[in-house]
Amino acid sequence: MNPSSFLGLIQNAALLLAVAFIFDMFANRWRTGQLLFRQVLVGLAIGAIGITIMLTPWIFAPGIVFDTRSVLIGISGLFFGSLTVIIAMAMTAAFRYSQGGAAAWTGIIVIIISGLIGIAWQHVRRRRLSDISWRELYLFGMVIHLAMLATMFTLPWETALRVLANIALPVILVYPAGTALLGVLMVNRVRRERSDDTLREREEKYRSLVENINEVIYTLDSDGRVTYISPVIERFSSYKTGDLIGRNFVEFIHPDDLPGLVENFNLTVQGELNPFEYRILDGDRVHHVRTSSELILKDGIVTGLTGLMTDITEQRKAAEERRDLQERLNRAEKMEALGTLAGGVAHDLNNVLGVVVGYAELTLDSVDKTSPLRHGLENIMNGGQKAAAIVDDLLTLARRGVPVSSILNLNTIIANFQNSPELNNLSFHHPDVKIKTNLDPDLLNISGSSVHLGKSLYNLISNAHEAMTKGGTLTIKTTNQYLDKPMSGYNEIREGDYVVLTISDTGEGISEKDLKRIFEPFYTKKIMGRSGTGLGLAVVWGTVTDHNGYINVHSEEGKGSTFTLYFPVTREEIPDEALAIDVSAYMGSGQSILIVDDVSIQRELARDMLQKLNYNVSSVKSGEEAILYLKDHQPDLIVLDMIMDPGMDGLDTYKSIIKINPQQKTIIVSGFSESDRVKEAKRLGAGAYVRKPYIKEKLGMAVKKELERAHEQ
Repeated sequence: MNPSSFLGLIQNAALLLAVAFIFDMFANRWRTGQLLFRQVLVGLAIGAIGITIMLTPWIFAPGIVFDTRSVLIGISGLFFGSLTVIIAMAMTAAFRYSQGGAAAWTGIIVIIISGLIGIAWQHVRRRRLSDISWRELYLFGMVIHLAMLATMFTLPWETALRVLANIALPVILVYPAGTALLGVLMVNRVRRERSDDTLREREEKYRSLVENINEVIYTLDSDGRVTYISPVIERFSSYKTGDLIGRNFVEFIHPDDLPGLVENFNLTVQGELNPFEYRILDGDRVHHVRTSSELILKDGIVTGLTGLMTDITEQRKAAEERRDLQERLNRAEKMEALGTLAGGVAHDLNNVLGVVVGYAELTLDSVDKTSPLRHGLENIMNGGQKAAAIVDDLLTLARRGVPVSSILNLNTIIANFQNSPELNNLSFHHPDVKIKTNLDPDLLNISGSSVHLGKSLYNLISNAHEAMTKGGTLTIKTTNQYLDKPMSGYNEIREGDYVVLTISDTGEGISEKDLKRIFEPFYTKKIMGRSGTGLGLAVVWGTVTDHNGYINVHSEEGKGSTFTLYFPVTREEIPDEALAIDVSAYMGSGQSILIVDDVSIQRELARDMLQKLNYNVSSVKSGEEAILYLKDHQPDLIVLDMIMDPGMDGLDTYKSIIKINPQQKTIIVSGFSESDRVKEAKRLGAGAYVRKPYIKEKLGMAVKKELERAHEQ
């Protein structure tokens, strides 16, 4: 081999490596697009490189040339796959054919063998190409070029021997090494591509993680300016990430939270990492967020911080709703417990007051109008009635009030109150209070008790007067209102049609602490016994609840209070009022009556009243005695107490009575308001219900009506 041959091969190999290096630089740009398109594009590029190499061959003899196309095609088959190398083989083979010469077909065979060895080597080996070693690449080059040397025997024998004698040693020395060098370059490219792919996948994974988690990831510099914020911020706010970069985070913080947040930021920069909750301003909206941060250090110096921000607006809202619901539940349980206590006290007081009021009334009937005893008896009667009114308040508090329900209009109750002695008395003691009314002329009717509603109206207006010690304005307003969805307030107000009563004042207002307890019985800021009993607002609460209504309160200290009462609308019309009843209307005609009551003084009082009304009266002290009495007697009517202890109560007694005589006439009496057991007795056939204390007119009318009803039947 002459030196020029050796130098020619080295020059050709260097050209191959240079062109391959250029290809390696631009390879990543060719990876875009679809897989098939990439394979075709790379195949065309390799074919072009091969043709370039073939343009500068080492010429052994006319028509017999050598270059490094075998290295290029073999490596391409190994690294780029079948389609790519077939395209390159076709291009280089076509070009070699166009060159012609004695060794044209030999050159084409070399191209085909090199490509097939590369494809076969790729398919036979199981490991990834990025794991291939330079030793394997050298062996690969040796196999290809031994095969290339073998193809020389396709030439005439003398020519083949002469070619091998000159070219064998440089090919074996240079070409496998060139193949290994090019292969190492390609392995590095594959490894770099794999590394880039891994990095790209990792970046995509973390980008997806950052953009899809519920928390906002952010970074700030040491001055508090936003250097990065994840797109999650755009989900729950109107802010765009690009609008926030470079701005100081304090621009978005609620002013009330700013001092604490700045202090927390400074502590974080100093190394104290503390989670913090604050509010973010977002136009007309406010978001509650919680953040936790870590320092960003560079060479031991704090350059900023990174952290997570969680939107807890809905959590805060849910927590407040749970807390509000729990407060309402606690309030309802407390009112229920106090109501039960008040109801029991009211029952016992009714028994005592029944005696006082009843016998005072009976004694007044027998005392001459000129008697000096009459004034004292009238005071006893009036005092007993006032005490009975307090008992009525207790029963209202117990939510067993509203014994009589009728169709009424709140405007009428307000008009009656404006002309009442009670309002005149309030105006006399509070001359600087002005009253304004704004009553809806088309106000709808409600169903309820005018007595209880009037008392609640008085309690609210009285409290408003006393709250305006220096004078002010009291406004009474009524309106119709339809709620198409529940409304939150002191109570959860359901949707529906309501008549709304609003009473507002410009007085001292109620503190937030007291506002939670104002409806509790006996909770008052007044001097107990001097200006009230502590039951006023408790009665309002009980009355509104008994009318299936709702109450809402708004108050600010120093500005005043507003009480808003919601009552369900009824479409029924108000009936004509009944005429006053004369005593002759409820006088008896000697009918027999049995009184069943466990309290002796109550039995005696009812007996005395009914005897005055011309009835023949007997009495027993228990349900058991009543059953025994009925075995030998058949009274025209039974006056049956509902609450008797021990033994059978009124309902159990009545069930036993109608087993003996299904047609037995009976009325129910009780110190409580109408309970479920009273309603059950009425459902079974009992007549009117009379609440103690006994009033002669009420008891007489109930007995008379039941006797007449039974007589008609």
